[in-house]
Amino acid sequence: MAHVKKGDTVLVIAGKDKGVRGTVLSVDVEKNRVLVEGVNRVKRHTRVTKGTRGATVGGILTVEAPIHISNVKLSKQEKSTKAKAKKAAEVSEEVADEVTEVAEKPKKTAKKAPAKKAEEESEKPKKVAKKAVKKTTKKAEEK
Repeated sequence: MAHVKKGDTVLVIAGKDKGVRGTVLSVDVEKNRVLVEGVNRVKRHTRVTKGTRGATVGGILTVEAPIHISNVKLSKQEKSTKAKAKKAAEVSEEVADEVTEVAEKPKKTAKKAPAKKAEEESEKPKKVAKKAVKKTTKKAEEK
């Protein structure tokens, strides 16, 4: 599995084009090679021929040649944009979940909310008292 894919911006870390940034045009996983735009440009000599409409085709062409995949790494700019995009997707999912939760809950009036808090507070000491009674009775039974 390659650590870069087509369309990624990469930085060349070894070779004659060290330090150059470029876009990945293609990846050959079997040969572990990538073709990067503007990197490892070589002269290709082709036969000059007459093309359609009388245009000359061929001669000395400058084209990109593939380089080994270990000589490139994902650019920091590309990493940060990918991370930002992933984080934005996660945040949007969380917001969507919160929106559905809020939409499902009925609205409460301001007058009812304090009354419920008072009831809950009055129930809490009762529970604590019951637990204390249970603990003391267990200790008494053990003795």
